[in-house]
Formats: sequence, C-alpha cells, structure tokens
Amino acid sequence: MKATSIILIILYFVAFILGGYFFYTRYYKKIISPEVSKPVENKTEYIYYSSDNNLYQLNPGILKQSPKDITNIRLQSTGQVSNMVVAKEEGLFFYDSLTPENTWEIWKVSLKDNSSEKLFSSQTPGLENFQNFRNPQISKDNQKLAFIATHNTDNLFYYDLKNTSLINLTGQLFQGNIGSFSWSPDSKKLFFSSSTEDLGAIYQVDTNKKLEKLWEGQGKINKIIAVKDKIIFSQQEKNSDDANINLNILALSDNKKQAITDLSFPKQAANFETTINGDYIVLETKDKSQAKSDLYLLKNDGTNLLQLTDDGLSSQAVFSPDGSKIAFWVQGDGIYIMNINKSQRQKILNNQESIYKILIWS
Repeated sequence: MKATSIILIILYFVAFILGGYFFYTRYYKKIISPEVSKPVENKTEYIYYSSDNNLYQLNPGILKQSPKDITNIRLQSTGQVSNMVVAKEEGLFFYDSLTPENTWEIWKVSLKDNSSEKLFSSQTPGLENFQNFRNPQISKDNQKLAFIATHNTDNLFYYDLKNTSLINLTGQLFQGNIGSFSWSPDSKKLFFSSSTEDLGAIYQVDTNKKLEKLWEGQGKINKIIAVKDKIIFSQQEKNSDDANINLNILALSDNKKQAITDLSFPKQAANFETTINGDYIVLETKDKSQAKSDLYLLKNDGTNLLQLTDDGLSSQAVFSPDGSKIAFWVQGDGIYIMNINKSQRQKILNNQESIYKILIWS
C-alpha cells in the first residue's frame, strides 16, 4: 500500500510539474513577458515630385489631396530637382539639386528619418575641379549609383553604395558632352549618348572602364534607356525647333537602328519612360503648333500603340513599380493616376498651379 501511495504521489508531482510548465510556456510567460513584435516594413509606394524648390512625397492611395495640406508631405527644401532615384534595399534615395549659384549637387536622404547629406559637389574632397553633379541613376541591382560631373568635359562616375568607393569611368577615355545615360539590366555597364550639332552617338562603358562606340548617326540624341537586348532612344533629325523627333531602338545584337514611331513636325516625341522590366513605354508627345501634350502607351518594339490622353494638357508620366499604372500631370488641374489600359483614371492631387516635375513612383 505504501508503495502504491508513493507511486501516486510521484505521478501527481510529475503531472503538476508538466501542467505548470505547459501553463507557463503557453500563457503566463506571454502575459508577464510578451514577445516584442518586429516593426512591419513600410511597403507603401509613393510618387515623388518637385515644386517651388521643394521635394514632395505623395501617397497614390489617398485621393484628391488638397494643395493646402501639401506641407504635410514636403520631404526636403531642395532647390530645383530634375532627377531622383530610390535604393530601397539600402533605405536611401538620391536627387540632384540646382543651387542659387546655378550649379548642380547630388544629395543622399534616408528613407527612415529623412536625414540628408550632400553627397557630391565641388566641395567633395578630390572633386574640387568638377561641377554640375547631376542625373543620379541607381543600377538595377541597387548596389551602384552613377552620375555625370563636368571638368572641361563631361565625366561619367559610379559610386559603390556598400564600399563607398568612387570611380571615374570615362576619365581620359572620352572627351565630349554626355547627354543621357542608362544602366544595363545586368548592372555591369552603362550606355551613354553624346551629340554634336549634326551627329549623335551611343557608347557603352563597363565597370572596368572599357569604352566602345556602338552607333553613330545623323541628329541629336535626347534620351536613352537600356532594356533587355536593346536601347530605346529619342532623336531629332536636325538642330532646330521644327525638327522631327521620334523614338528608335538600337538592337545590341547587331547595333542596328530602327525607328519605332513616325511623328512629323509639329508633333514631336518630347519625353518617354519605360516599365522596370522594359516591356512598355509611355510616350509624351508635344504639338508645337498648338502647345498641346498627350500621352501614349506602346510596346518596346513600337507595336500596340494606345493613346492614353487626348486633353492636350497631360505630361510627365511615370510608371508604377509593377508597371500596371501611370501617374501624370494635367496642366492647371493636378496629378492623376490611371491603369495602362486607360481604366480607373483618378485624381490624387488637386493643384491648379504648375509643378516642376514628377520624378519617380517607388
């Protein structure tokens, strides 16, 4: 009988211990010492634009924001901004800014707390002889920042974000102006354009500073964007206001040029942007005789042309990160977003006064 009692006492004791442990781990520990939840990553995508020497952040999910509330989304007092890029993995964005002395600088800003730092200017050690630091562009792998700076001639630099190392890619290899440039999809090289009064040329330079001219032809090149196996570029036939300006593609397999639009003056290709994957282009056209601008969508080979706006007031279009929407400015009205199939057009900012530029949707 004593042995049975001892066994029962032991069993009760074991059950008590196990029950207590279960209660502690399941309930009591969480009450006394609750787990601290990790901050939820902010995945909101914003539209950034510049106006009145300020940089603004606009949430496309909040419709018809009033310009009276615009101070709530003002990020930086910047000076005029022409280009901005975002490196989300690094938690940074970069922009160029025009100073009161009429020279350009490049700034770095934290996405976390909006703290800013002048990254490149003529005050940067080692760059005192350079000026007009402009057009920052992030590589496709988000690891490198490229920009143009001028010292007698234009130079193309790239800056490694992790190693904070700076390399002049063109240096003594190239003498001339650099009009536009674009990272290759594999982030191993850059393509850039250079134009004289009569000729335009496209070059490539890799991160080991190997330079090669890919193509040269009649007419000034205004802008280039590299996508997959081709370069899309806009080019005007002659150096005059009444020139024909069209979009072209340069196939990287054979360096042959092909026009993908057929616009005749007074209608000109004014600006264009591509989706991140490079499949689609949004093209802004201007009618110089009537001072009108409208937007078109087309594939990167020039097919499937779709007119998106016909009000003569729409410009400055940028794609959403997934390529399904565009944001654009309607003169005297505000900023709108719209699906690329023309559906669900919505105003997201009431603003009758002009803004300077819609920079990016990221």
